[in-house]
Amino acid sequence: MLGNILISTFFFSLDAFLLALAGLIRISPSILKTARMFFRRFMDLSFKFYQLVLGQIAPVVQNRWGANILTGMLRIVSTMILSLILGLLLLLIFSLPINIWSVALCIIHGLAVGLVWGKVDQAVEGFQMGVNVE
Repeated sequence: MLGNILISTFFFSLDAFLLALAGLIRISPSILKTARMFFRRFMDLSFKFYQLVLGQIAPVVQNRWGANILTGMLRIVSTMILSLILGLLLLLIFSLPINIWSVALCIIHGLAVGLVWGKVDQAVEGFQMGVNVE
């Protein structure tokens, strides 16, 4: 009797799990499209903010040290540092723990913004990453 109840419960749970998984797979294209839209918008806002901040800092750094932080490797390093500072500041403001994963995420975000900086098409709204086929 108890064995039948356990087996029935097991198969019911397995069936519910597979049904939920099938539903998730069915709606995954719309979820991925929405996530991609949010990610693209976040990167667009990050790029515009970093461009604004680094554009204000660049003349000071250029006059003081003679280095242009808006080109080449210095741009990538400066966006990584700016991303790390902003990320850690947000973690401190919201009293969230600072760990290696949050630091790595901030650095990767700065690296991504720094790498695509020169590839952002200014004539078109938002990011246009990849090959422009016409």
